[in-house]
Amino acid sequence: IDMKLYSSLSDIKYDFILNPGANIKDIQLAFDGVDKLYLKNGNLMIHLSVGDIIEEKPYAYQVINNEKKEIECKFILKDKKLSFRFPSAYNKSLPVIIDPTLVFSSFTGSSADNWGFTATYDAGGNLYSGGNANSVGYPVTTGAFQQSYSGGGLSGNGWSCDIAIAKFNSTGTTLLYATYLGGSDNEQPQSLVVDNNNNLIIYGTTYSSNYPTTAGCFDNTINGAGDIIISKLSPDGNQLLGSTFVGGSSDDGLNTDPKFASKGPIKYNYGDQARGEIISDINNEYIIGSCTKSSDFPVTTGAVQTVFGGVQDGVVFKINSSLTALVWNTFLGGSQYDAVYDCVIDINGDLYLTGGTNSTNFYTTPGILNENYQGGFIVHLNSTASQISASTYIGTSEYDQTFFVELDFNSNVYCMGQTEAVYPVTSGVYSNNKGKQFIHKLSPDLSSTIYSTVFGSGSAYPNISPTAFLVDTCENVYVAGWGRCLNLGTFTAGNVRGMPITPNAVQSTTDGCDFYFFVLARDGLSLSYSTYFGGVTSSDHVDGGTSRFDKNGVIYEAVCAGCGGRSDFPTTPGVVSNTNNSRNCNNGVLKLAFNLYKTVSSISTTSSSGCAPFTMTFDNTSINSISYLWDFGDSTAQSNSPTPTHTFTSPGVYRVMLIATNNKSCNQNDTSFVLITVIAPLQLPATFSVNQTDPCDSFLVNPQLSTNSGILYHWDFGDGFDTTAFNPSHLYANSGTYLITLTVTDIACPSNFNTITNAVRFLLPAVVAD
Repeated sequence: IDMKLYSSLSDIKYDFILNPGANIKDIQLAFDGVDKLYLKNGNLMIHLSVGDIIEEKPYAYQVINNEKKEIECKFILKDKKLSFRFPSAYNKSLPVIIDPTLVFSSFTGSSADNWGFTATYDAGGNLYSGGNANSVGYPVTTGAFQQSYSGGGLSGNGWSCDIAIAKFNSTGTTLLYATYLGGSDNEQPQSLVVDNNNNLIIYGTTYSSNYPTTAGCFDNTINGAGDIIISKLSPDGNQLLGSTFVGGSSDDGLNTDPKFASKGPIKYNYGDQARGEIISDINNEYIIGSCTKSSDFPVTTGAVQTVFGGVQDGVVFKINSSLTALVWNTFLGGSQYDAVYDCVIDINGDLYLTGGTNSTNFYTTPGILNENYQGGFIVHLNSTASQISASTYIGTSEYDQTFFVELDFNSNVYCMGQTEAVYPVTSGVYSNNKGKQFIHKLSPDLSSTIYSTVFGSGSAYPNISPTAFLVDTCENVYVAGWGRCLNLGTFTAGNVRGMPITPNAVQSTTDGCDFYFFVLARDGLSLSYSTYFGGVTSSDHVDGGTSRFDKNGVIYEAVCAGCGGRSDFPTTPGVVSNTNNSRNCNNGVLKLAFNLYKTVSSISTTSSSGCAPFTMTFDNTSINSISYLWDFGDSTAQSNSPTPTHTFTSPGVYRVMLIATNNKSCNQNDTSFVLITVIAPLQLPATFSVNQTDPCDSFLVNPQLSTNSGILYHWDFGDGFDTTAFNPSHLYANSGTYLITLTVTDIACPSNFNTITNAVRFLLPAVVAD
């Protein structure tokens, strides 16, 4: 049995690996410093004096024919010791991996009506949520930038509100800060991102002329009905480091049309009015994708499109780190409705953009995938927004939109969207018949399809409104979204009933109006994971905006939860709040880790140091690998043996590398290292002398030896007395001949020792008469 301990951002995780012949009963866990342990719904509940921790029921699997097969596994708690049990049969000739997952979800605990829009993360795994609050009662923290609610009206979204921001620690147990952000009219957040300095950057819209801005910002006055706002909060939430308006004389940042009430030509889902994206580049400059109805929106000279195209255009712009100047800004649209929903930076600093359009004259380039059907689009824009390298429609002759775009390591382009059509599916991929959510992978030049597929229940309309999208380093594709229910004003309603669910789902049942998480394996070949998540009665949703997956496949999701004053959103023990304290909705947050199957290289050693020549056998504890390459770091031949034995002949520190490979795995290979220290043996003393002038004299043994601290001295004086002192003294009590034995041992290399002897004769002096 091996135990693998590792980190996922700031979280600690562990796996147990049962090799063939191992007994699961040999695994037992004891918990120190715990007030109470108990099992609930298969989960381990750990009660501490400072709160509760939940460790979800264990997930175990075997790799059989290069496919991951789940093994039923349960916790057993007896006499305060935790163990595991496999209730069903499994293949005992193959390893079993037990992989517990820790999930947290929480309310903000606001007593004000508090809607969820957007969420993101930082390098420490902390979660940031952005929503609205409509009154006093949001749980602002001491020292936060804006302590008081500023009010609101009926402009824009028609609901009196300020932006409400909260930062949770990585386990959801502490609210690191919470603050209002707003002026005397309405504002809402639409996307959040954390830059390389751990500042939170907020993209949203406002109708407040007194929305807080900072000195020297790009624009400190509102320009029309409503403007885009960009604001930067310090890591502790106490300072507004930058804040500015960006806009023209009409509505900016809101994808709406008054003629269509709550629905518009490309506003298909509830909350689509608040779509858009903000990302940070390596220089902490910020790129925003959005939309505008302002013909005088401030585009820059040399931009690819400087003239407003129609009723509503997409816009994409870059603003500098201090929010004091636009780097560039361009329109992107045809003669009707267009909006940019998402953007991503490629390895050259160029951009790929996606969004929705009903313009028949949206700009497309020759040789691309689709020149005919409006709905969604993908545009490849250069790093200065001065040239379009490629642009294509994505869709069919019926309704389609693309909401997210991602790139893999080879700059292949992935998009995710909705359709009302029978979307084309390539051969050999996983798909659900008549699914209304599509995933499409294209070549970097947007000229050809690599694969496309659909998933869903087969209903007439899409099941989910998408909230987050990811292509991880293994080319797994992740989708998050929520059920599009009638009571949320979605006229082409759908729900998540009947969606494909995997056996290891966190939640396998639904009321139809829950969140849904879906993971497609590399190349679209299989469904890796899917689950529902939500309350049993309330309609869990978002009111617009984007949430995010990190590159490890962890979702950070904002939720408008518990509406109607309910607390049925599934929260975990010990988090900031298990209760919706408002009369209506609360901004719920969710962090869920998807631990997907991939090659993991791992080396186990019984010792990491020894004396030259040092021989050791390396224990290969890699997972899901079929071939190996060892490099021992000492210029000797490499080895392909799974468990090689190697002799290091010379002293030194050697970096041993193992590359574990499986060409059918998502990441194909993984590398691990171990440092081996080989020590040079010491030169040991070969003799010692004794100070003795006369056998009748009382005398002291006083050897003259090396004082090397790496040598252990052990003296045996032949009369029952021994010592490990360096220069010992000894007085014999009786006459006789004694054999003094000295054993000198190299402490670092115990096999290096000498045994030395020396005889002495001792006589007691005769008694002399007075």
